[in-house]
Amino acid sequence: GASILARDVAGNQRFLVSTGQSNAALKQIKPLPTGGYLAAGDAGTPYQPYLLAVDEQGQKLWDGTYKLNAGGYASYYALSVRADGSFVAGGIATVAETHWRVNEFAANGTLIAGKEVTGNMNDTSATTHVKGLVAMPEGGWWMAGTRWPNPFDVGSNYYLSNSDGMLVHMTKDGPKDVDKQIGTPGVH
Repeated sequence: GASILARDVAGNQRFLVSTGQSNAALKQIKPLPTGGYLAAGDAGTPYQPYLLAVDEQGQKLWDGTYKLNAGGYASYYALSVRADGSFVAGGIATVAETHWRVNEFAANGTLIAGKEVTGNMNDTSATTHVKGLVAMPEGGWWMAGTRWPNPFDVGSNYYLSNSDGMLVHMTKDGPKDVDKQIGTPGVH
C-alpha cells in the first residue's frame, strides 16, 4: 500500500498513515478546508480510482475505491478541493486507457450522481489523460489534459512532443461549454 507522511516546518514527522489497500499508489494530495488532507490515486487489482481523507492528526476520516471501470485500469491523477470540502477528481479509465474521466464528490467522499464526465476527444484509439483540475467555487470545473496518438505508447510520444493538449470546462449545470483540442506540438 501507499502512505501519507506529514512533517512540520522543522522536518519533524507529524504523522504517517497507510492506505491499507493492496497495490495502492497515491498520485496527488491536497489540503482540506478542515485542516486535513485528501489524496487520490488508485488501488486494487485491477487498479481502480482510490481516495483517502485524513484529519490534521493523520487519522483516517474515510477512504474508498470507486469501481468506475469494469475490467480495466483506472486512476485519479488530478484533484481540486472547494472551500466547502466538495471536490473533483480526474484521470483515466478504460481497458485501453483511451478515455479521460472527471467525477464530482461531496465533502464526505460520496460520488455525486450525474456529475461524472468522460470523453475521448473524438479518437477512440488515442490515450487521453487528465493532468490538472480546478474546481470552481460556484460549481463546475476546468480540466487540462493530454492526448497521445497511440494507447500504451505514452513514453515515446511524450518525448517526441507528438501529443495534443485538451481543455474542457464543465459548468455547474453540467453541459460542457468548452471542449477544445490544442494542436501539436503537445501540451504536457
